[in-house]
Amino acid sequence: MGRFVDALDVYGEELFGRRIRLRVLLWAHKQKDAFNQSEASKGVDYSSSGEVAKELERLVRLGMLRKFGRPARVGPQNYLRVEHPGWAVAVAARRAVDAGLGQRRADDHGDDVVDEDPRPAPALRRAVRPAPLHEVGRDDRG
Repeated sequence: MGRFVDALDVYGEELFGRRIRLRVLLWAHKQKDAFNQSEASKGVDYSSSGEVAKELERLVRLGMLRKFGRPARVGPQNYLRVEHPGWAVAVAARRAVDAGLGQRRADDHGDDVVDEDPRPAPALRRAVRPAPLHEVGRDDRG
């Protein structure tokens, strides 16, 4: 899980503002049954269950998860995944992370190996540097 989690953290931080946000999104997307906050923390391999709880609450507010099973705030908070178009973001993000890992990976000898992906490569595949933050959203219209 090491290289995937490293790539996941990069995408999570750059696209979603926090590394843990994408981990929680992808983990919650895979859940077919109800789960609680502790299971989610273990599932995303993150020590702060409070931070995981914040991300689960974001998904609740978006309508992607439903909370239940904590009358009078006693016992674990339970969550259930709800069918929602927002889960398409999780599918696309997982594909992006997988594709980023697959573009170039090292074999056991440290040599670069080309991905064996059977899909055709895009016509142009080059690294594009992101715009510096001071240029993002800059309005040059006088």
